[in-house]
Amino acid sequence: MISLEQIKLLETRIEKALLYIAELTNEKKSLKTQCGNLTEENAIFASENQSLTETNRSLRGENDALRTNLVKYQSEQSQIEQTVLHVIDRLEAVETTILETVVKRAESAPVQPAEHRIEMRHDAPVQIPEPVETPLRSVQPVSGFGFPTGVPDGGESESEENLFGISGGESPAEDGKELDIF
Repeated sequence: MISLEQIKLLETRIEKALLYIAELTNEKKSLKTQCGNLTEENAIFASENQSLTETNRSLRGENDALRTNLVKYQSEQSQIEQTVLHVIDRLEAVETTILETVVKRAESAPVQPAEHRIEMRHDAPVQIPEPVETPLRSVQPVSGFGFPTGVPDGGESESEENLFGISGGESPAEDGKELDIF
């Protein structure tokens, strides 16, 4: 038979088992709560990670677009620079041609009398004469140069020689050297 001691021992073990079961039940509830919280945090982190991934993709796309625009801008700037350099070269050629023509005409022109020469003295102050105003009625291109000249009140247009202060000789268009600016 079963003795009283065995029953008390069994009762003690049952009480310990019930306490242990209660502890495990509480721990299970706590772990479920923690698991729920971690699941929510994981979902938040996953959502943030997805958002960061989309932002990263968007930034990569914008970065690629900026690189494309930068390359396009640099190409356009290079083309503009080349065009400006070409125009400067053409202008230098025009300037050289005009200067050569002026020098040729000046060399072939008679020497001016002493009363018309301007002497520069470094010790005397420079006096600039007052400009004479001549009203203009219309503007007409000068043949060969394409520069406008004024027509004074008298109705007579100024000649190329008067416009550039040279006399005699042929214009560049007449001597076979036509200027092509562009």
